[in-house]
Amino acid sequence: MKHWIIPSNNKRFRLDDFLQEHDCVDWKKGKYKFKKGDIVYIYCSQPIAQIRYMMEVIADNISYEESIKDEEYWVDKNEFREGIEQNNYCRLKLLLYTDSSSLSYSNLLKNGLKTAPQGAIFKLSEQLLKYLQDCFACEKYFDPIELTDTLLIREGAVKSIMVNKYERNQIARKKCIDVYGYSCAVCGIDFVEKYGEIGKDFIHVHHKVPISTIKEDYQINPIEDLIPVCPNCHAMLHRKLNGEFMSIDELRSLLK
Repeated sequence: MKHWIIPSNNKRFRLDDFLQEHDCVDWKKGKYKFKKGDIVYIYCSQPIAQIRYMMEVIADNISYEESIKDEEYWVDKNEFREGIEQNNYCRLKLLLYTDSSSLSYSNLLKNGLKTAPQGAIFKLSEQLLKYLQDCFACEKYFDPIELTDTLLIREGAVKSIMVNKYERNQIARKKCIDVYGYSCAVCGIDFVEKYGEIGKDFIHVHHKVPISTIKEDYQINPIEDLIPVCPNCHAMLHRKLNGEFMSIDELRSLLK
């Protein structure tokens, strides 16, 4: 297994937007010999200038026909089309996301990076690799069981899959919690205060947009569309009162 650092330029390909809708991305292999099981750290170039993603190669010989189509996320559609039929792709699965300043370019330089990645780097020094692993060890793998199973039963197969995708998305979830924190927006419970260390970093994330209005081309806004809630309040938000789902404010007003 190898560890790689590869660059991504948001001015060319909107990777951040793409990964809010997908948990994998297909990357042109070109001359790089990615193998299944390799770990890839993605460095987002200026103006972001930091490593944001830790990904795993889960397939290493995908044709264009088999690849996940991402043309709409390319700024220059001609660049997307260049050489697509001659390229094999590898599939990268998102493991962890972070926007920690610890992985900024300046901090990476202090911990073994020689220069800003212009192409793939696969010979990482022990110092740099350990630093990357330590930084990402602080992040949490997303636990998908936080979505209530009752929602999947009540809302029907197609709609439940869409809600499942949007509410479980790791990047959107993290951005929501970064802004609102881990306290329930309805009842205010803080799981660390209530349960101690076992409650650290635990909260559900609720999708405020009514399920019936979600369309295939819907793009989630983690700050406006998601809100952290405890499991009890989450369940109540997915029950109907007088035939309608309640808003956060409406449910909060019912608390006794």
